[in-house]
Amino acid sequence: SASPRGAPPCLATLEKVGKGHAAAWRLADFRTEETGMQARLALDRNPAEPCCKLMFVGGRSGQREKLGHMLLACDEDGSALRGMRIREDLRGRGLSKLLLAVWLRLCLEAGLTPRTRTINKPLLSLSLAAFGFAPTNQRGMLVRVSAAKRARDCVRSTSAHAPGRTAYIRTAFEAPDAATLRAAVDRQLRHGNLELGVPPAALRRALTLRGGRGACTPKRRGRRRPLP
Repeated sequence: SASPRGAPPCLATLEKVGKGHAAAWRLADFRTEETGMQARLALDRNPAEPCCKLMFVGGRSGQREKLGHMLLACDEDGSALRGMRIREDLRGRGLSKLLLAVWLRLCLEAGLTPRTRTINKPLLSLSLAAFGFAPTNQRGMLVRVSAAKRARDCVRSTSAHAPGRTAYIRTAFEAPDAATLRAAVDRQLRHGNLELGVPPAALRRALTLRGGRGACTPKRRGRRRPLP
């Protein structure tokens, strides 16, 4: 298995919140005049590859309500979005773009390349396009924007110029150049202040689940070859 057991060493210097399965580590705080939220990292026991969960909690009057979370694959040189979920009663308020902007700012501060795995939700694809992300698969499916959660529930579109909003699914996405990405992130976060809770080096270790005192991701087990 590629998933870490226990708290990996790369998180040792971070502020821990909660215990057991509810354990998370504080990464940053975003505040506006009216409200605020905190970005926390939690472990995601994905057997296929090292992954983590970026959780967002906050609200008015200092309350710590769950707002949403992202599933991230922890690449050696980057952070790859696998999916995102917004609390149902908060959907349709532009929160997805705000959460994406926080993730992207964390990547920029940590010197990591943001990317995605295959995305099959049209609304998430549309939000990524607002930051300049482009599909990597030229055979990705162009569909009409809807709240569909599965590719098979989407309606194909014949053209990107057809009436209504369209988006690509069944494809991964790559980020634009750093200057374009930073400008898009700054526009989204312009009404608040994002404050890192950890130094950039510690942030990089956390988002990649690598580094610290010892390896964070155990080596895959396999049969030993006999000595010659």
